[in-house]
Amino acid sequence: MSHEGPAPLPATTYIALLRGINVGRARQVAMDELRGIVASLGFGDVRTLLRSGNLVFTGPRQPPRDVAATLGRAIATQLALRVGIVVRTSAELADVVAANPLPEAVNDRTFLHVLFLAQPLTAGEGALLDPEQFLPDVVRCSEREIYVWYRHGMSGSRTAEQLERRLRTLATDRNWNTVTKLQALATGT
Repeated sequence: MSHEGPAPLPATTYIALLRGINVGRARQVAMDELRGIVASLGFGDVRTLLRSGNLVFTGPRQPPRDVAATLGRAIATQLALRVGIVVRTSAELADVVAANPLPEAVNDRTFLHVLFLAQPLTAGEGALLDPEQFLPDVVRCSEREIYVWYRHGMSGSRTAEQLERRLRTLATDRNWNTVTKLQALATGT
């Protein structure tokens, strides 16, 4: 009689968004080094997109916040850098793309952005994010993302700064081009 034990859980694809690396001359991290750190933690199929801290990899199913904490500790230990990290599963990222409340902005792919939040917005934070105060930019909030259409471009807009001052949680921004490229990388499409 054979006792094989329970079948292993299928691997989950994760997307890790690191905040504040490779901006200017500060906090430079080589993407091959970052991939090596993630692989050393037992994650597989590790890929990066651009040089701004976008990782896609697979691993056992676990809460994304635990994955972020594991990555954060490893980066702090191996690179002596403390970086903010927001993690989503590929299914969660697909939901972010599908739920885009600004479909009219998708042709403005570099002006449409998503702020990914480490923790959900509280009711109090949501109340402080009245879309009218950000005009001419268009701001729409969901529970864990804030969509921003920088109508005249991000340069010169104060919307990002105003949003960050009102949030109690880590947020990291990606433009729509990057969001959709990450989704394609995560799903293999």
